Amino acid sequence: MDKAAAICLPFQEHNKPQAGPSEQKRGRSKSPHGITVPKTPQFETRTRSRPVNAPTREDLEKKEVEEMQKNQFKAQPINPKIFKNPNTGVRKVPTKAPTVPEEFHLSSKNRHHEKEKSEEQYHFHAQPLNKKILEGTVGVKEAKKLAPTVPESPAFALKHRARIPVVEQPKDDKPNLRSRPAPHFGIPFQPHFEHKATEPEPFGFDEREKKRAEEKKKKIDQVLDEERKHREFHANPMPDLKPHLPPKRERPLTMQQPFNLDTDNRGAKKAEEWSKKIHNELEHQKEMARFKAKNPTVLEHEPFIPHKENKYTTADISEFEFNTAKRMVKREAFEMHKKAKQDELDNIRIQEQRMKEAEERAEFERMRREAVHKANPVKQYKRMAIKPSEKPLTAPMSPHFKTDTRLRTKALHGESFMSS
Repeated sequence: MDKAAAICLPFQEHNKPQAGPSEQKRGRSKSPHGITVPKTPQFETRTRSRPVNAPTREDLEKKEVEEMQKNQFKAQPINPKIFKNPNTGVRKVPTKAPTVPEEFHLSSKNRHHEKEKSEEQYHFHAQPLNKKILEGTVGVKEAKKLAPTVPESPAFALKHRARIPVVEQPKDDKPNLRSRPAPHFGIPFQPHFEHKATEPEPFGFDEREKKRAEEKKKKIDQVLDEERKHREFHANPMPDLKPHLPPKRERPLTMQQPFNLDTDNRGAKKAEEWSKKIHNELEHQKEMARFKAKNPTVLEHEPFIPHKENKYTTADISEFEFNTAKRMVKREAFEMHKKAKQDELDNIRIQEQRMKEAEERAEFERMRREAVHKANPVKQYKRMAIKPSEKPLTAPMSPHFKTDTRLRTKALHGESFMSS
């Protein structure tokens, strides 16, 4: 692709128009080489060998057909012994003996008899008495003797308060019939208080201090006496080695009494109900066993007359039609339908594959066409007509430089100096 780009560069530069400020048309170039002839680039990829290793669709179909032919289903031949003996290959199962009915052995029938036997054989035996119970109390702790409670008066603070004695006025049994005084509007309202004013009394600090000093002194003396008693020696008394046992209490012997259990009562009720039920059933069976002849209703009806049967005789025996034959016909129809459906699906799949391959081939050809390099054609422009100029020719004139005057003046001065 680099060579193609290098070849295309001169064509692209040649084809681009050069726009100038004058916008005048340019004439054809008069180069001796002439017009460029476009050529297709010779890429190295053309000379490369590209072997096609991918199998085609036809090869794949041929391989599938060969595999199907190799792996065809072959049914095994039928063993002719089956027709001679249909029980061939079937294990003989030994026949079981018929079931022998046996009577049910229910525990409910023997439960009542067993209970009666157990009640008759059971005897109550009391356990032996513990001899330690007769000697004294056993298993009970001794009660601790607590000191009696000393009653004390509560120390309320209201005892030491100064109280005003209240004088009770005698109540008259007669009702007070006096009328209330008429109010006087000139004097302002003055409330009337029933309680009395508190009368001040002197404080008793001296007596209280004396009492406190006496109590303090008593406590000090009490503590000193207790300490003195503790310092004194007191020998322990001799132990009393005689046994001090509580007196024996004679208790009456335990009298045996029969147990009154709820289970016995329930068992007796059930036994009574069971005996009643059995008695009723026996009576019912006796009543059912009594023979009672029915009325002869047959004598009143008409005698039986047999009807002639309208069925045809089975002299004409037709062929048997087995279900296996029906199933075989249905199976063949199903297999044909299945095969037709599979063929239709295969045809659709092959058509889709062919359309896909055609699309891929067309896409590949289009990509190949697009990948081929194509040079742009040379553009042909209109020839430019060169017209002769209408301006007159330029008359050449010598320029008037000042250097000429300077050189002349220098030459004149030099001549005059030499002459002098």
